[in-house]
Amino acid sequence: MLLQNWIRLARTFVSQLGLRATRKRRQTLRRVAGDRRVTGRVRVAEVLETRVLLTAISWDGGAGDGLWSSALNWSTNVVPGSADDVTLDVAGDVTITVRGAPTAVASLVNRETLSIEGRIATGQATLTVTNNVTNEGTIRLETTSNDASDRGANLVVNNGTLTNTATGVIDVRAGQGDARSITGNTTNLGTIQTEAGTTLEVKLVNKSFIQAGGAVNSSGGVVVNGGTFHLTGGALSGTVRAYNSSISLASTLSTASTLRTVGPNTQLISDVPSTVTLWVEGTMTYGYAQLTVAQDLTNHGTIHLETTSNDAYDRATYLATASGRTLTNASDGVIESALGAGSFRQISGRLIQQGTISVLSGTASFLGQFVADGGTYFGPFYVRNSDLSVLAGSPTPLRLAGSSNRLMTDNPAGSTLWLDGNTLYGYSQLSVSQNLINQGTIHLETTSNDAYDRGTYLVTAAGVTLTNASDGVIESVQGAGDIRLISGRLLQQGVISVVSGTAEFAGHLDAAGGTYAGAFYVRNSNIQVLAGSP
Repeated sequence: MLLQNWIRLARTFVSQLGLRATRKRRQTLRRVAGDRRVTGRVRVAEVLETRVLLTAISWDGGAGDGLWSSALNWSTNVVPGSADDVTLDVAGDVTITVRGAPTAVASLVNRETLSIEGRIATGQATLTVTNNVTNEGTIRLETTSNDASDRGANLVVNNGTLTNTATGVIDVRAGQGDARSITGNTTNLGTIQTEAGTTLEVKLVNKSFIQAGGAVNSSGGVVVNGGTFHLTGGALSGTVRAYNSSISLASTLSTASTLRTVGPNTQLISDVPSTVTLWVEGTMTYGYAQLTVAQDLTNHGTIHLETTSNDAYDRATYLATASGRTLTNASDGVIESALGAGSFRQISGRLIQQGTISVLSGTASFLGQFVADGGTYFGPFYVRNSDLSVLAGSPTPLRLAGSSNRLMTDNPAGSTLWLDGNTLYGYSQLSVSQNLINQGTIHLETTSNDAYDRGTYLVTAAGVTLTNASDGVIESVQGAGDIRLISGRLLQQGVISVVSGTAEFAGHLDAAGGTYAGAFYVRNSNIQVLAGSP
């Protein structure tokens, strides 16, 4: 009896102890769940954040149909998802086909042929990868059947970079039409090729396209949209465009490449090396083209301005230097323009001209601050309504058009300034607003005319003097007619020559020697003779 009583007491004690422990655990958990305070001697484990472990999954082709969407084609017998690092690498060369829009994967390594295929039955095809894509095989973008809906083919890289390695090929097929695109950071070391009749769009928002090696061979077209286009190696051939992008060009580029700049907001952020041609291209598709020089930069290559398609809207081409910045066209640099499909070609801002400016067809003009430091000019290139500084002569004349050109420096020996009146820009006037000396040639000639004033005027402002030095020449040619007039105060020591037609002076003439040839008339002026003339 005594033993049984002890057993009952022990059971009761254990039961009550367990109940108290359970209540304490519940109270503690309630406290933790409520205000996160823990009291007493009860220890509670820290709650850890949820982590997703990435899974390596590979292609084994078990289903035998070559489709990304078939579970049996994968090593886990499950179609890969957002937590999976995917590798496509089997013996032999196989083709894996993506149709529709499968779940995004974490990363991708491709050593096979990966076909992203748009078609009527499955719609547009888009493969999305969250992190990096490494292509050592072929990625093919194509549409195999089409209708009125979007059946394009797209590759999207959200946070990482698509690296097309030295063995990699990105093959863009024309197929049945519709869009082909890559979205995200892209580095090319291999080959990117497009068939005639299709365009690959590389979509960048605050991201980069780096052409680091290999080649972009574009029989169709490649357009990098936004972001930054880095050309650091390899070569571009065919139609490759940067649309509203920043352009950075390595000085070490050794292979000739042409990059077309389209859209109104493309910026140049590096010097142009001798092997690169930047084609500022106006088109109906992208509108007028403006390439803005955003820093003090130097052109050693070629900047080409030409419109390739046109309509009733502005499809012109503009090379603009930002306020406070200078573009230097170096002695080995070329700025050239061609008429192409029409519209006009304009350079603006501040330009130091040491190289070649060539107008192959049509006309081109400059507006801003022009520093003539040697170099050569070919074709009808006009500096108009600008501040002109002449630091060194040129073997070819510099044409001045419009009513508001201002000479800011002496005109040195070897420099010819041609005041060109014409029907395009009207009469030509060069104003001298400080005491300056002409040791070169100032040429007055109208090249086209109509019923309006297309004359040429050399005007010295009140209170200042233009000196035509002993080695200076002021000459005029009748050309297409209209007046040739010199006015203000002129100290004449050099040559004034009227080759054809007549020329006039009105103002204050200080005749200090020099010579006069042809029909030159001083009219309604004050004349001071300081030395004789032959």
